Amino acid sequence: MDVASPLNGPVMPDEAAIRALPKAEVHVHLEGTFELADLLELSKAAGEPLPGPARSLLDVSKPLPGRRTRPPLPVRRRAARPSD
Repeated sequence: MDVASPLNGPVMPDEAAIRALPKAEVHVHLEGTFELADLLELSKAAGEPLPGPARSLLDVSKPLPGRRTRPPLPVRRRAARPSD
């Protein structure tokens, strides 16, 4: 892949240099980053009630009480192509 340089024309990026750059996680779900004991401690320290029963906080198979679930996405089917 050529990258245009305003001074010298196209240049090849240094793949090794790009791979050596620090990376950042841009999509982390908090549900997977805390232990239940940590959530209980933080909730107590902040004086905030938990959003549901402690035993269900880390159960991702069901939504938390009061949280709406999204309806399933519709399945799009391709229209049959007429034969040539």
